[in-house]
Amino acid sequence: MLRVLRSPISRVLNPFGARLARAGVTPDAITVLGTVGAVVASLYFFTNGYWFWGAFAVWGCVMLDMVDGAVARASNQVSK
Repeated sequence: MLRVLRSPISRVLNPFGARLARAGVTPDAITVLGTVGAVVASLYFFTNGYWFWGAFAVWGCVMLDMVDGAVARASNQVSK
């Protein structure tokens, strides 16, 4: 299933990742942003009882992992 989705997702994310790489954004910066965002969102939303919005916010932060991969490929910083 993931192999089927990889191509269409890459067509969307690769140009975006290339723009971010040209702007000087590093894959590590995106990873840190996603991690901090997930922690802050979960602490705020879940402790206040906003379960749906908390899950949605954490999901959005976790999806940054795909963007960090696109930036890494665009800037030739791919690890093995």
